[in-house]
Amino acid sequence: MSIIDGNKVSIGDIVKAVGLLQIAYRKDFTEEQMELYVQRLSMLHPATVKAAILCLVDKNKFLPTIAEIKEECAKISDAVHGEKAISADEAWSMALHAAGTYGYERGLETLQENVKTVAKRFWHEICYDNVGNIPLMRAHFMKAYTAEEELRKETKRVWAAIAGSPELLKAKKRAAALQEKVRELAEAKTMR
Repeated sequence: MSIIDGNKVSIGDIVKAVGLLQIAYRKDFTEEQMELYVQRLSMLHPATVKAAILCLVDKNKFLPTIAEIKEECAKISDAVHGEKAISADEAWSMALHAAGTYGYERGLETLQENVKTVAKRFWHEICYDNVGNIPLMRAHFMKAYTAEEELRKETKRVWAAIAGSPELLKAKKRAAALQEKVRELAEAKTMR
């Protein structure tokens, strides 16, 4: 039994969700396969895992991998939490609209965080350099936005892995305490 979002959930719920794969694909998992699927998906909410598996069953002809299930879970979770995936082109349009509507001083405030992160790098040019440089600026912005989104997804994936491992969480806490100690020593040394 574990707790996710304040709700008690059992590993049995994940086993049932993964069991749907066996039924849909007429495949009997070995004990090791079932254990691996359940272990790797157990850090996710069972309702999300079940929904993701059902979506994948509807569109995949072959048994989905753990990675495919996790990707589908991320899409479902983002949708539930109101985080709509925004393409690089949409992000560029949002930045242009914010600059044109609200100007240099207030435009950045109106953008959602992931778009704002990239727009900050190009904000002066977006607001003031609108003569002939737009196609090049757009290309640079879109490339930077795509890279930023990939980094955000990778960071989210790594943090989920850490959160799912008590050993890694303990190591993270020890490392954070050590970093704080080093920072305090460095501050004390610079004050002398």
